[in-house]
Amino acid sequence: MFTGIVTATGTLMSVTDKGDRILRIGANWDCTTLDIGASVAHSGICLTVLSRDAE
Repeated sequence: MFTGIVTATGTLMSVTDKGDRILRIGANWDCTTLDIGASVAHSGICLTVLSRDAE
């Protein structure tokens, strides 16, 4: 559950729409610290982290 506390911002890098919509979000902090299943806010909508990498 997203708590409503925003600690950083990122940039929408790409959108893939193949049945499910996948958003790739870039940030200037280490995204590998996010747990799979964690919540990320985007324009007031709660998204779930499916994967992450160092890019």
